[in-house]
Amino acid sequence: MAPELRGASKVLLALRENGSLPIRGLCEACNLSRPTVERIVSHLLAEGLICEDGRKESSGGRRPILYRFNERAKYAIGVDLEIPELELVLSDLAGRPIEATACPISSEGEPEAILELVGAEVRRLVARAGLSLGEALGLGLGVPAFLQGETITISGRNLPSWEGIPVKRFLRNLLRVPVFVDNDANLMALSEYHHMGYDDDVLVYVVLRPGTRGDIRMGGGVLIGGRIFHGAHGNAASLQEAYVELGEQITRALGDPEDLIPRLVAHLTLPLVNIVALFDPSRVIINAGILGELEAPFLERCLGVLQERLGPGFRRAFQLEPAQDREFACAKGAALLVLQDLFGKPGTLLERLAGRAEGGDRWSNRVESDRKGRIQMLRR
Repeated sequence: MAPELRGASKVLLALRENGSLPIRGLCEACNLSRPTVERIVSHLLAEGLICEDGRKESSGGRRPILYRFNERAKYAIGVDLEIPELELVLSDLAGRPIEATACPISSEGEPEAILELVGAEVRRLVARAGLSLGEALGLGLGVPAFLQGETITISGRNLPSWEGIPVKRFLRNLLRVPVFVDNDANLMALSEYHHMGYDDDVLVYVVLRPGTRGDIRMGGGVLIGGRIFHGAHGNAASLQEAYVELGEQITRALGDPEDLIPRLVAHLTLPLVNIVALFDPSRVIINAGILGELEAPFLERCLGVLQERLGPGFRRAFQLEPAQDREFACAKGAALLVLQDLFGKPGTLLERLAGRAEGGDRWSNRVESDRKGRIQMLRR
């Protein structure tokens, strides 16, 4: 990677992390010379990756121009394939939703047909937002499934039976954007962590989600340092086989805490005790919003059972709280997954943000042209 490309990545990350900075502040933050920073800023302005943000207060003399990261330069797509509903979000580079939508989706179709519908809804939402797919950094997809390399398997009793479906390849070919796939509970945890501003070293997240035929499914995720812990095969803390079937009595059961809460807690107790004991979290988040008014007594019962099973010898304190981020949580987390990959790889940051044009990377070509121009000036 050319030194000036590395410098440009430093400038972008410094503005993203510190907010608005003048040229001098960028020199100090990036440990780069003023001429180098000025060239980089000029190029980044031309690319639309940064923009001017007023002037800094000064005690005397001309006030320096402030620059900030342009969080609308590109966007990420987040999709929650939560059959029987599909939720989609477009997020800016700070993870803030730009546009969102939801629509019903049938569980009866073939996987390819359902994924075709996902693609069509993505295109519709992008058009509605006045954007183009060429500006998308990638698509994150949350699914109630088990990850198997590049494929997923859905095996819930009342969910469609998908065995080894290559969803990444299918959507990548369909939309021509990078695709990232993860378990829906993991992505809801990621959205909760980011949008609620948590900084816990270890956070456990558990969610209750409705099935297609009167059942409640439970999923879990663990974040370490704000990033998903996947385990060896991508399915850590997924709470396999944790569901309660209520059938046609779901409406009655939701109104009868004496019946429902013990059944749910009984299914959740063992995995929750194991997760808390093994991962030693500082915070346990439970999203049981589908229970309505029963959510509070359900959480209280969960805490009581946890304390009882862990016993008085368990001296590691943790907080058990209801989820705060409820709306489009999985889809927002899916978009954040794309952004984590982007900003976690500084070596490719410029290439992915600036995009490619025919004949190679625009930024590389411009830097090389400037380099040749400077060499020619030195030769004169």
